[in-house]
Amino acid sequence: MSEVSNRFDISAAAASQLVEKLVHAGYLERAEDPTDRRAKLLTLSTQGEELIQKGAEERYHWLDDLTSKLSTVEQTKVVEALDILTKAAQTMEVKK
Repeated sequence: MSEVSNRFDISAAAASQLVEKLVHAGYLERAEDPTDRRAKLLTLSTQGEELIQKGAEERYHWLDDLTSKLSTVEQTKVVEALDILTKAAQTMEVKK
């Protein structure tokens, strides 16, 4: 729970409630950690994986629709901007 709490910048209690809701909804599976009985292992269920996949596909379709409305020059500018952002993000990851 501490990793969920830190990752989403929420309290441990909020993380616990969030995980509980996702487990009950069928999106996560919770198991005991064999190396540490105090810890829990969380994994996406098949239903959770399908939800993530569906969301990714919908984002790709939306992005395709959006970029189809841009001119070739505008598309080139967007690609250049994304390259700049990607390089900046990579330097941030290295510094961590």
